[in-house]
Amino acid sequence: MIDLHCHILPNADDGSQSPAQSLRMARMAVRAGVTVMAATPHTNIPRIFENYASEELDARFDELRALLRQAGIPLDVRRGAEIFCDGDVADLLRRGAVSTLDGTRYPLVEFSFHDRPMRVLSVLQDLLDAGCCPVIAHPERYRFVQRDPDGLLPIFAEMGCVLQMNKGSPLGRFGPAVQRTALRMLDQGLVHIVASDAHSDLQRTPWLADCYDFLQEHYGSGCPHLLLERNPAHILNDEPVESVFDI
Repeated sequence: MIDLHCHILPNADDGSQSPAQSLRMARMAVRAGVTVMAATPHTNIPRIFENYASEELDARFDELRALLRQAGIPLDVRRGAEIFCDGDVADLLRRGAVSTLDGTRYPLVEFSFHDRPMRVLSVLQDLLDAGCCPVIAHPERYRFVQRDPDGLLPIFAEMGCVLQMNKGSPLGRFGPAVQRTALRMLDQGLVHIVASDAHSDLQRTPWLADCYDFLQEHYGSGCPHLLLERNPAHILNDEPVESVFDI
């Protein structure tokens, strides 16, 4: 499996708080069947988690990869970011101030849970106009999506955005409102990838096997293969993603 949303970079945000914790997260991910992971620290949250491009940030990614090699953990870590959509994100991407997923046209973007739909649509269009293909992090968790899933989610998909569901959402880990929205997305084929959004090895972990099993049981074997393997690989190869309806 390929996990394109994980807060495994140590001491970068509210995810891993030490190199030792990053190693525990990596071992757990590998045991679950993950071979490739994007480290996606929170980015562009002013005065909290900024993580703009710098030599220091480059070194932290290099140190994580070296740590995994030294520990003998077979996990291929790619560079990424979970970019909070505050200010002119399209300009940040054009200037290389924030990272896409492994240097592709796919940035992983996050919105405020209480954002306004029209502002969200405007930001997404700006990103598309800049030549990016936004990967919307956990839309099922946003209040504005929960209020109007049938109105907003198809628009996001028709615009050309990628919808990334958190692995815990259909399992009820974020409460009933998130679970209802997640299951509706799956039923309507409005999910392109599933990722862990892991923050530790204790809660919100990188263990993807339970979600893989859930998707296989309820939606058939083609569903987890597409959402946890094939489409994430398409993104890392800078290729178009496929729809659940294509399987």
